[in-house]
Order: sequence, then structure tokens, then C-alpha cells
Amino acid sequence: MSGRFSCSRWYYCTVKVSCRVASIRWMSCAVFAAALWLVSVDAKDVSSSSDHPALSRIAGSTIVVYERKDQAEIRIPLERVIFDLQTQKFNAFKTISASGRLTRILYALPAGNTPQGAGGYYENALRQANGEVLFSGAQDQLDNGNDRFVNQVYYGNLQDRVYNLLLLNRENAYVAGKLNWNGRDLYVQVYIFANREGRTTNLVKKDRVGALVDIVELGPTHPPTALVTSEQMASEINRTGRIALYGLYFDTKSN
Repeated sequence: MSGRFSCSRWYYCTVKVSCRVASIRWMSCAVFAAALWLVSVDAKDVSSSSDHPALSRIAGSTIVVYERKDQAEIRIPLERVIFDLQTQKFNAFKTISASGRLTRILYALPAGNTPQGAGGYYENALRQANGEVLFSGAQDQLDNGNDRFVNQVYYGNLQDRVYNLLLLNRENAYVAGKLNWNGRDLYVQVYIFANREGRTTNLVKKDRVGALVDIVELGPTHPPTALVTSEQMASEINRTGRIALYGLYFDTKSN
């Protein structure tokens, strides 16, 4: 009798323990699945965005702002920006103007990144693409304080929500370079910052790092128009009363 009781009790205990194990496993799977869902939601790029094929992102980064322009011009600094308090003027720092098709991407980097580390990544990426680094630096190597580098390089060229995100974050880095991709010269500038101020946290969360990448493909975005003879021009004018010519460029600096 006692043996049967012990057996049934043992069976009951076994079933109870098995149920607990199954319950724990189910809960663990549910928690794991929820974590994966949160990561996938957090890591989703903005719609209709993609990396520029010439320069890949840091692993785990998310595109939070994406912009393409067929024709734009950016000014790339090649040295430190200094504001002279006595003269109340900025130094004539060296720059390169790059004009062409612009791809602008703001990445939110995953936790654990630093501006200096991200700057090193983009320097290596340029060199691995057989490009060259034209200028790089961090914090005081970029300016002598008060957002002067951001002001001189980006003011008036960015969406307000992006420009305001760059301000007051002194933990920063910058890389500018040039490379050739598919037979076209590309200029690249990357401004990297740690969002310590907590501004616009729906783009880059507080205490996380963002990287603003500008890539300009030099030259016209469309191939040159085929040669048109004077006879063809006259014929078209006689037929329609007008003619449209594309791909004409004028040397505005000639005497």
C-alpha cells in the first residue's frame, strides 16, 4: 500500500516538475521572441533607403534619415576651423567644393560605438576602397569650440532636425576622403557624434552615436547629349518653332 502511494506520489511529482519545466521553457521562448521583435523593430531603416554601394555601414547601424539630390554642392573642410576672438572672424581654412549627385545618410549606430572608433572604421573603409583620406580629426582637432566646425560646414545645408542634433555634442569625429567608384570620382565626408545632449531622440537615442555620411558623385547625373548639327537644329525649328538642347555647360570663369 505504501509502495503504491509512493509510486503515485512520485508520478504526481514528476508530472508537476515536467509541467514547470515546460512552462519555464515556453516563457523563455516567449521572452526571446519578444526580444527579437523589439530588435527588429528598432533596427528598421527608413523607407526607400539604402547604403551607397561605394561605402558600407558599420554593422548593426540603422538608417534614420535618407536624402538623395541629383545636383547639390557641399564644401569639405581640409583643416581646423578657428574663430579669432580679436578680429571676430573665422580663419580662411582650406576647403574642397564637390558638386554632383548627393547621397546623404544619417545612421544610428548600435550601442558600444564611439565617435573615434567609428571614425577609424570610415578611414579604413576609404583606404580599402583604394581611396584616400583628405582630412580627419576629433573634438579640438576640428575647431576651437562652440560648435564652430558644425556651423561652418553644415549650417544651411541640412534639415533643421538633423542640424540641431549635431549641436552641443563635443564628443565628435570627422573624416573626409576621395575615391573612384565605377569610373566616377566620389567625395565623402562623415561627421560622427555622441548624442550626450539627448536631442531629437527619435533619430539617435541619448548616449548613442550617430554618423552623418555625405557622398557626392562628381559631374552631371546624365550622360552628355549626342552631337546636334546646325541642319538638324534648323529642321527642328522649322517643324515645331523651337528646339530643346540638354547637357550644355558654360565656362562662367572665362574672360
